[in-house]
Amino acid sequence: MEELLDRKKADLLTSEEVIELEAIGELDRIFTHINAMLVAQV
Repeated sequence: MEELLDRKKADLLTSEEVIELEAIGELDRIFTHINAMLVAQV
C-alpha cells in the first residue's frame, strides 16, 4: 500500500493501481465502521 501511495504522489499510478488503491480505501472505511460499532456495544 505504501508503494501505491508513493506512486500516487508521483502521479505514476496505472489504471489498475488506481482501482486497487480505491478498493483498499473502501476496505479501510468498512473496517473503521465495524470497529466503531464494536466499541459502541461495549
